[in-house]
Amino acid sequence: MADRLRIALAALAAVGASGAALAVESPAQDGAHISVKIGSSGSFSETQRTIPIARTPGAGSRTVMTMFPSDLPSLAPGDILTVSAEAEVTTDCLNREPPKQCRGSSYRFNPVVAAQPVLAAGPDEATGPSTLPVGERRRITCRQKPPSRERHCMIVFTSAELVVEDPGALPCAPQCHLNLVIDAHHPDARANDRLIIGSSGPNGSVRQDKGRINVIRTRGADPTRLPPPPPPGTLTTATDTRLIAGLTLDKPPRRAVVYSQPLEDVQAREQLAVRGVVQTGITRLRHNTNVSATIILADRPTATRPGLDALDASLLGGEITEHNGFNCTQLTTPCITDKVGVIGIVRDARQTLYANLVLGIGRVGGRAPGDNLVRVLDGGLEVTRYPAED
Repeated sequence: MADRLRIALAALAAVGASGAALAVESPAQDGAHISVKIGSSGSFSETQRTIPIARTPGAGSRTVMTMFPSDLPSLAPGDILTVSAEAEVTTDCLNREPPKQCRGSSYRFNPVVAAQPVLAAGPDEATGPSTLPVGERRRITCRQKPPSRERHCMIVFTSAELVVEDPGALPCAPQCHLNLVIDAHHPDARANDRLIIGSSGPNGSVRQDKGRINVIRTRGADPTRLPPPPPPGTLTTATDTRLIAGLTLDKPPRRAVVYSQPLEDVQAREQLAVRGVVQTGITRLRHNTNVSATIILADRPTATRPGLDALDASLLGGEITEHNGFNCTQLTTPCITDKVGVIGIVRDARQTLYANLVLGIGRVGGRAPGDNLVRVLDGGLEVTRYPAED
């Protein structure tokens, strides 16, 4: 866990105690114009409600989210495509509960869940000759067994990269989809064991809009230079100043801003890429806790929802990431929340806006003695602002 936090915080290279703005100026290489274009699969990106849990790795691979060609920036020789994604998955029933509360059979094993972004010829293509993996495949184990039952788990890609040498040679040319492919497996799996894409309600309903695929296409950079240099005028700002030390389950509010980064003079056609990390601890509790988070564009540094000015200035309803989360258990604490997203600006902002990382907590199981405090231990928030194209 310490290694995961160190790696995540190291990626926020601009985070410092002062939270000062860092301006990054990058001259064009050999006179070539460097430009950036973002894209997102947007809200309600999920294409599957459940996927099968197979007995062998990869056997149940399915596309669970897709970005259509109309949303994917065009590709040219030498482009760098950087993919990020968040996906929430949920294990099914633990015990033999009423059928309406289950999507498949109940099980007690811990499925291994793997994910891979792929460029593909169609929205349902998951593997095969018409697909091209982007970055490395990621694996997690989503714990189902009590007392350390996670049930809700997150898979996050922060920067899977692809150097495009010849767009015409891509297996999906001339029009590519960007799919997030997930499979789950365990040797004890049976025919009707399912993994839920999103979360589930008490009546067996599947709650989605919990994940998103994002891309940043950099054009004009030298393909041998990774990461690619930013365009001239790119501005990166960051903070590691915590606004709260923790949240308690004893009384509302159980939702608050942990990190806030002010964004002055936001202009139309700017593009924002945002990364946040939060480490939480529940050692003072005697039970598990649901930890959820989102990053929004807001009018105030303590606002937990986008304000009118932020909504007017941006796309995606002011939501830089979806609201999603996982169960932090006594076995896995301290727990790491990793958030990543992009958003486009459509109008000049009338005031200073704020990128806010909002943390939420919820009770898992019955109330137990103790102070019920979920502590915020470490983390940070970084915003990169790409300038508007002429």
